[in-house]
Amino acid sequence: TSPPPCLDDDSIHSTFTANSTKSASSPVASQRKIVSPHIATKVRFDESLNQASRAAANAKYPERCWYTPSELQNFKKAVVAFSKQLVRSSEALECNYRRVVTSVYTTCLQFNYEVDTSKGCILCPGDQGDLKKCIEKSGDRLGLDRLTVQMLAEDVRARRVAIYQKVAALQRKDSPSMMEDAVESLTRPSRLFARELARQVSKTI
Repeated sequence: TSPPPCLDDDSIHSTFTANSTKSASSPVASQRKIVSPHIATKVRFDESLNQASRAAANAKYPERCWYTPSELQNFKKAVVAFSKQLVRSSEALECNYRRVVTSVYTTCLQFNYEVDTSKGCILCPGDQGDLKKCIEKSGDRLGLDRLTVQMLAEDVRARRVAIYQKVAALQRKDSPSMMEDAVESLTRPSRLFARELARQVSKTI
């Protein structure tokens, strides 16, 4: 069974419950001055709110419906190994992919307001064409951009930590209704990138 495209730990740890603990900050976060130098956050799921439904197939063939912990761990190891292989690659195809993704994400960073992407693409024609070609030639690395493209990886990592801090601060102020507005600008580049990537993927199907 081939591994899902993105099963690293970062994709699992996300929720709206945050507790502050003291620890050293990451070099990326400190460099960008987004994170306090002495505060990190832990984020947990509220397992008591989980809801589950069991279909007939699940009850009769559970081993066919769910991955085991060891299988999930193997998927994660495969993703990490493949990502390292892509990062180390000096082949023209991989270098071009990193260049194109960096250019596309840089465009997404330039918007300081919400964009209705249903009305059109935010990318220039050149980036649209380059991204589509990259997807056609490197479809097996979709979902790994934040693990293999340095500029995107650093920015996403720093923004995620900043989001955790904002959520923690708002929880201390008992202002949950402000969370969406507070993190909207921080998540905008990733949302725009995902939409434009999906737009070009749809053209290759």
